[in-house]
Amino acid sequence: MTLAAGSRVVGFAVLLGTVALLSACDSPVPPGCAAGMPPLAKLRADPAFSALTFHRHVDYEVRRGAGYELWGDARFGYRDAIEFQTVRPPSARSDDDVCVNAVSLRFVEPVEPARAKPMIAALLRAVVANSTSDLATAPSDIERALATGAKYALLARSGPLTVYAGRIAHPVRGEVFVVSFSWDVR
Repeated sequence: MTLAAGSRVVGFAVLLGTVALLSACDSPVPPGCAAGMPPLAKLRADPAFSALTFHRHVDYEVRRGAGYELWGDARFGYRDAIEFQTVRPPSARSDDDVCVNAVSLRFVEPVEPARAKPMIAALLRAVVANSTSDLATAPSDIERALATGAKYALLARSGPLTVYAGRIAHPVRGEVFVVSFSWDVR
């Protein structure tokens, strides 16, 4: 192989790697597991989440019982993120059959309310618009947990939907405020 041909091969490999990396940023969100979940791709496209451009995919593993799709505001050391937890539904025919059973927002402490509140409001709007669950107190409960720095706890359970919010200790990021909506998968 000549030097020119070798450099073309290397250039082509770099181009393919770049295309693969860029396409990973727009990875599709798997379908929701339960009726009443908001349209997840539409939720991900909401302008409130436009700063969350760095994608991380973790495959579903039986040992862990879940996988996830996470979009953060930075590739490493994100401050804000949205996570779609994936699981195998009972009807799965292969390990690749996964669906989303929970949507969580993560904010590394100290939380910047100007960035967190629009994301929380967008997620609440999407969940309330598609759910028959009674979430009347969820907005004020989440606001209170955010303002007081409460520990992660159950806020509401209505039908198949469970809402948690509060601070957790993350082994790498320190204190993280999490708002999570999860649906039973049966």
